[in-house]
Amino acid sequence: MASPRESPKTSELSELTISDFDDEVDINNLELTECDLVERKYRFERAVDAYLQYHTDDNETRVVLTAFKDFLPNRGKVVLFKEVEDYAEHSGKIEQLSRCLVKGICTPLKSSLNPTYEIPRPTFQGADIEIEIMQGEIRSSKRPNGLREKVLARDGFRCAVTDRFKRARVTTLVLPKILLGSLHVCHIIPHRLGEFDDDAASTKRYATIWVLLHRFFPKIAKVLGPEQLGNAENAFAMWSGLHKEFDDFLISFEPRTRKSEANTYNLRVFGGYAVENIGIGLSWVIRFKPATGDPPPNAICFDVHHRVARILDRFKREGLPLKFIGRVPSQTDDNDTQDEMDVD
Repeated sequence: MASPRESPKTSELSELTISDFDDEVDINNLELTECDLVERKYRFERAVDAYLQYHTDDNETRVVLTAFKDFLPNRGKVVLFKEVEDYAEHSGKIEQLSRCLVKGICTPLKSSLNPTYEIPRPTFQGADIEIEIMQGEIRSSKRPNGLREKVLARDGFRCAVTDRFKRARVTTLVLPKILLGSLHVCHIIPHRLGEFDDDAASTKRYATIWVLLHRFFPKIAKVLGPEQLGNAENAFAMWSGLHKEFDDFLISFEPRTRKSEANTYNLRVFGGYAVENIGIGLSWVIRFKPATGDPPPNAICFDVHHRVARILDRFKREGLPLKFIGRVPSQTDDNDTQDEMDVD
């Protein structure tokens, strides 16, 4: 049985400084001091420990809350800390929050099918009002004509991971056959999260998903909603042999944080996927340099995908079953973005 945490020692406090939250946290706006942030993280951990004292067999809630604590962006962490702290005396709400994070964020991003299941009601104060407002604002997203050619042209008809070029477009370069192949245009945040019916139940379900995404990944609220999923900033050219792995969160692009390294990412691999097997041209540092005047893929979208990949990887490492996530075997369901003219 877990024991409640002791009050943090001075040495521990020195390690949990504002650097844990970096400049994403607007302390004035949140009305929190540096010590407040440290204390909030401490109270979160105490609340989880106290919950586990009386629910010793609930490993799922422990794994979920700890994974989100470790991998959410810093503003999202503060939101999570406050919610768990508020529910310290209500163990049922702590479990409900855990299920809501999985079914409202992980499952819709991971599954290849549009969500038709019931999402647990968000537990934060004012959730119903936010969902109702979102219901009135969101509109189903249509797949725009010409997105595939626009993105392929912007990315130079080239996969940034493998350096493979789209076979039908390479006419001036003499390249070995292994560097030619079929390219897909891959959505970073799945386009299916914008494909919903206009009935009240479907709209409410998707509104709940978007409220949760915007709440725990606040930066994405500035750049992405259902209607923007078909924008070129939420897509990039990728060799067809890696599209499924990206959709399955087995690979991700981790944004580099220096201003001098804008549009540059570290390739991350999860779940034991042997990305080295793809052969010649593999790049562990991904750079997007638009060949046209169109903007590159949005780093915030890649950041959300990468953080969710880390959360899902933690679930797997901790032994949570796939049925817990509600995973359906994924497919590259962006059929209109695939390059059907190229055949390997």
